[in-house]
Amino acid sequence: MLTTFFVRPSVLARLESGPAGPYLPVFASQLQQQRYAPDTIRQYLRSVDAFGRWLHAQGVLLTDLEDHHLTRYLGHVGRRPLRSRAQGGSPHAAAALPPFLTVLRSHGVLPLPRVLPALTPAEQWLHRFAAHLRDLRGLALLTCQGYLFFVRRFLTASGRTKAKDWAPLQAEELSEFVRREAAGRRGGGRKRPGTALRAFVRFLVTYGEAPAGLEAVMLTLREWAHASVPPHFSQGEIAQMLAATNDGSALGRRNHAILLLLARLGLRAHEVGQLRLEEIAWAEGRLLIHSTKSHRVRELPLPQDVGVALVAYLQHGRPPSPSRAVFLHHRAPFGPLQSSSTIAKIVRVAVTQAKLHTRASGAHALRHTAASHLVQRGVSFKTVADILGHQSLQTTAIYAKLDLPALAAVALPWPGGAA
Repeated sequence: MLTTFFVRPSVLARLESGPAGPYLPVFASQLQQQRYAPDTIRQYLRSVDAFGRWLHAQGVLLTDLEDHHLTRYLGHVGRRPLRSRAQGGSPHAAAALPPFLTVLRSHGVLPLPRVLPALTPAEQWLHRFAAHLRDLRGLALLTCQGYLFFVRRFLTASGRTKAKDWAPLQAEELSEFVRREAAGRRGGGRKRPGTALRAFVRFLVTYGEAPAGLEAVMLTLREWAHASVPPHFSQGEIAQMLAATNDGSALGRRNHAILLLLARLGLRAHEVGQLRLEEIAWAEGRLLIHSTKSHRVRELPLPQDVGVALVAYLQHGRPPSPSRAVFLHHRAPFGPLQSSSTIAKIVRVAVTQAKLHTRASGAHALRHTAASHLVQRGVSFKTVADILGHQSLQTTAIYAKLDLPALAAVALPWPGGAA
């Protein structure tokens, strides 16, 4: 297998004689199956060989490898890139180690990862709280993670990470944490720490771990409903972003199709990332969107320009993969786009490519854009709510102030008369 990537006998002899030599053919075969580029495979093999020789110099066998050895080695190589590539994007020296360790574990050279230590009482309550949010309140995964993020910050700030009971919990320390966390946030984000902590206190009250009514005396930050206009792009800015990404490359075709789905249909970032091939009904011209936020499936029409962009990507841009996800990473091992942050990054890169100067950024700004344009075209709030997947028309009502012609028609005359 090594002869597929190396020709010089001296290089082959060096790789085969190193401490990692017996496992390099298997590692190379796995990388090839995952469709890593030949040049990347060569660099990974050299990197693993260097790691094995470093271990040997430290007097450590591969079978005795432990986490602290990896930490020391990564501190030794730092973020130094491997041999540079003409097209850029060279992997770092440490990038080869995780997949190589997986190979060692699969062949019994290294034991499987150690079982996590027993959870502290506070961590056990967090697990119960997560199950409560997911199973009883029906919150989406990302919402649950947001709640847990703030609760963990509170436990750390208050020194309660190892607490066994919640009886000493006081409204003053809860309110102070909410005030401190909200100070560095803007808009609706200011309410998130208080919302998360209040949900946790209600959960503790339900199980008799906190006094009843504690959540009612916590600090509640005031925020006027619909006080701010949702950040959104103009039609001209959308056209510039689409033109900037539509460069004919495989990556450009993927990003172009993603931007169209966000801007035309107002999909959430995770809905785009989770879209599967079987959810595109080409004959009927529609999409099936499975929302983890509302736990509903909604059917949306497939606009012609979106369909054309998807066909161009699927035929000429999408890497071959057994995955059923529509959108894939364009670097090996070509897995699906797992994170909403990846979609948000694609939008931010498009904004930079289009050289736009706007406060709108991220995937959700395109969702606001789609809703705003629908309202301005006279589409009813009920239809907009159905397209966006809103469960309440109150959520959609924020876009009413963006319907400028309708607002102008009902506006009262200025008391002072025309200037």
